[in-house]
Amino acid sequence: LARQRDAARTRAFGLFDAHRWIEGEDVWTEVEALSSQEEQHYRIASGNLESALLLDSTRAGLRDSFADLTFERLLRAEQDHHRDLADELAARMVAYDDGRHQAELRANARIELTIVPAETRVWSERPGAPRQLVGQAPLAALTLPPGSLVLSFEAPGHVAARLPVLLSRGETLELKVELPTAESAPPGMVYVPPGRFLFGSADISDLRRGFLHAAPLHQVWTEGYFIGRYEVTFAQWIEFLDDLPPDERLRRSPRVSTQSSL
Repeated sequence: LARQRDAARTRAFGLFDAHRWIEGEDVWTEVEALSSQEEQHYRIASGNLESALLLDSTRAGLRDSFADLTFERLLRAEQDHHRDLADELAARMVAYDDGRHQAELRANARIELTIVPAETRVWSERPGAPRQLVGQAPLAALTLPPGSLVLSFEAPGHVAARLPVLLSRGETLELKVELPTAESAPPGMVYVPPGRFLFGSADISDLRRGFLHAAPLHQVWTEGYFIGRYEVTFAQWIEFLDDLPPDERLRRSPRVSTQSSL
């Protein structure tokens, strides 16, 4: 079931990324049905092992089997972005694991950075933690705990860059960051190098489809781009509208419905 669901997930994400949303939603319905079956089988297997442990907690292999099953469920919960379930399973696993899976959960990630120009200064930022200077390019490979962080890059005569990074435990991620020259970017911009990020929503399908109009949450890759350092102001928007031909200006202007719903 897990293999079938993984294949269906990959197919659905490919359809969403190709903007074939109706077909993507059809396949995602299949994914959800397989997910429900998979979780049912996991619960049955977990309940059977727990019953066996209550009958004979000293029986060889039972604790290992339960730890293995719980760890497998934990990884599946993380893949589906079900953080609460993953945390619950991690807490349950501690009582039965001999340390093997705990070591896997603590495994760090490795980032290998190729940075241009040389002598670019690199900082690391994590939510709720102060900005830390990592060093100056060229850098040796970085060993970091899994999770989300932002790497920022600054070099004289070049546009500053910020790269969001999502690290999985035990992975090695190779990234190339080439800072554009200052004259190549409009004023007030920062550069986001090529990289991956999470796109979509992990909310239940009714909310995701009906309100958010988003694809299921999954990892995508984007090429490098410039983005404003600060949000666009109304004054900047009006200046933008003033530069457009009349027909285009009207199309880009805000609209307010004056129709009564009564």
